[in-house]
Amino acid sequence: HVGRDNRGRYLDTIRFFSADDKPALLSNDLQNRLQQPDPEARLARHFVRFAPLPWASQMMRFDAETYLPGDVLTKVDRMSMAHSLESRVPLLDNDVIAFASRLPAAFKIKDGRRKHVLKEVAARLLPRDLVDRRKQGFGVPLGVWFRGNLRELFADTLLSPASLGRGYFQPAFVRRLVDDHLAGRRDHTLRLWQLVVFERWHQQYVDAGGSSFPLSAPALPLYVCVPSR
Repeated sequence: HVGRDNRGRYLDTIRFFSADDKPALLSNDLQNRLQQPDPEARLARHFVRFAPLPWASQMMRFDAETYLPGDVLTKVDRMSMAHSLESRVPLLDNDVIAFASRLPAAFKIKDGRRKHVLKEVAARLLPRDLVDRRKQGFGVPLGVWFRGNLRELFADTLLSPASLGRGYFQPAFVRRLVDDHLAGRRDHTLRLWQLVVFERWHQQYVDAGGSSFPLSAPALPLYVCVPSR
């Protein structure tokens, strides 16, 4: 993140591959093809309207306009409806959102503690150890599986001659990610999962001729992803 301003550093934190990774990850040909439009400029436009707000509020507002509707709520809606469940999100009630948006940023993040005021209210009703417990997401242990039962499938998918020879990514960089992860030197679970999904997509919709749409340069290059936490 050297030389990046607050906005640039924040955008790097919500990517699986940072802007600094771009030259190492993407092939020279793909980098040249993805020069325009600038994907970061597309994301950064959101911040223009938030400029008068404190920096913490700008980040929260950005998440509310991108990550929330484009990732979290979309997944919940699709999966719940697929199983005939009607989900509700009480903390996104209009009145709650309107109230929360008027609270100072210091009420929401205090001394590094997120959701500060909400946790203080919850502590009146719930045990303190429950209130302060780390959030548990819905992720699966992909990193462990990649080193265990799925090791062979995972490595064969990313390190096959077909995958490495597609011309999208730098083979040496992909090999280093795989080697470091399998050896336990680094945890590249999320990065590797993106590459696995891309490769499997390519096998199904490009190699097998299953694509019903013309392939062209994407609006957002491959090193920019939907925010993930």
